[in-house]
Amino acid sequence: LSQVERETMAWLSVFQGGFDRAAAEGLLPDGSTEARPSAADLLTSLRQKSLLRTWEDVTLPGVPRYGMYELIRAYAADKLTASGQRMAAEARHRDFVLDRGAALAARLHQADGARSLRELALEGDNLLAVLRRALEAPTDGLAAARALAVLEALWSNRGVLAVHHELADAVVAAASETGAAASAALSRAAIRRLGGRLP
Repeated sequence: LSQVERETMAWLSVFQGGFDRAAAEGLLPDGSTEARPSAADLLTSLRQKSLLRTWEDVTLPGVPRYGMYELIRAYAADKLTASGQRMAAEARHRDFVLDRGAALAARLHQADGARSLRELALEGDNLLAVLRRALEAPTDGLAAARALAVLEALWSNRGVLAVHHELADAVVAAASETGAAASAALSRAAIRRLGGRLP
């Protein structure tokens, strides 16, 4: 592998549950030069080397998704940590996932709402990864609240589990001293109603 391909594998390890080309383009450092090929070219090269697998979800045909087998992903994640770039990669992942999630959630009640819901469901694992990282020390209450708001929109259509209540409580605690405290509380109240619990 070239150095750029090794770095790309390391950065892509932050995804959970797969990703599409747009997500890779949003994550990877900008550039399409001789030294740094485009994200699309890097994905093709890594797939041809059998380091990435591809599939199309039955709910969204025509949109290829990429991912790694878990052993490869764990190895790439270790390399990301060793490179000292984990914080930067996770920040770009957080920003892209939250922006995309918020845009999809905003379209759920529009004409393309059914497709937006299918797209949002495919990003559920990435949203949960962002939320859980935001709850780790040092906590990022704003990011946690944003992730919870998007997940509440998803769960309202797909169902609420016991673990979702626990996560909502943790987000409210993390956001208590931020400007997102009210948003987190509203999301938790909605999740509690959906789960048949008192607000």
